[in-house]
Amino acid sequence: MKRINIFILVSLSFIFFSYGFIVGKFEIFPYQELKLLKKTFALNKIDRVERNGEQRILMFQKFSPNAELAFIGDSITNEGEWSDFFPTLKVVNRGIGGDKTSDILARMDSILSTKPNKAFIMMGINDIHRNISISKVLENYEAIIDLLIDADIEVVVQSTIQCELIICGSGHVQSVNLLNDSLNLLSTSKRIKFLHLGELSSIGGLSSEYTYDGVHLNLSGYVFWVDKILPLVKE
Repeated sequence: MKRINIFILVSLSFIFFSYGFIVGKFEIFPYQELKLLKKTFALNKIDRVERNGEQRILMFQKFSPNAELAFIGDSITNEGEWSDFFPTLKVVNRGIGGDKTSDILARMDSILSTKPNKAFIMMGINDIHRNISISKVLENYEAIIDLLIDADIEVVVQSTIQCELIICGSGHVQSVNLLNDSLNLLSTSKRIKFLHLGELSSIGGLSSEYTYDGVHLNLSGYVFWVDKILPLVKE
């Protein structure tokens, strides 16, 4: 009886796998329905991210406490518990999930209003995911840096954190490497600090040791990040 059950289970698995393969290859029913479902799910996810970003901007505009440190970026910055990482300092988290450099540039008022002594910037991965040119990313980066410098805020440009090679592909990983090389040169020309985040910005992509999904950091990733920036925080 047990062998029969195993045989039935294996047979059903083979049938479902074969049918799934045929659906994908020949686009028969329910290929279009599944495609529409996937598209709807993706759009809903984007919509949720955008609505969350809008709400965070409103909160930033409503609450702008003076800060010693500001952390500026996208979801990777947003997910960091910076106030917990540096409990003796006044810290503001100005990260928003899904933000590109252009989005951050557009909300600089809500960052400058906190009047931080020092700002740590880490962004650019969402631009690369959306195939925005490195030259455009650098243009936005420079505008953001100039606004911070004009406000007499010390700027620390951090290397863009990589994504895992198996998740993002070699093209995206190489684009991050190019961006980081360019950010180093830009920082030198602006006479501001550039901090390479070591293994988090490895030229081979982000190690699975530091991420839970190939893009966002896990605890080990944030511990590594905090250790890298700690000397500059203490200055």
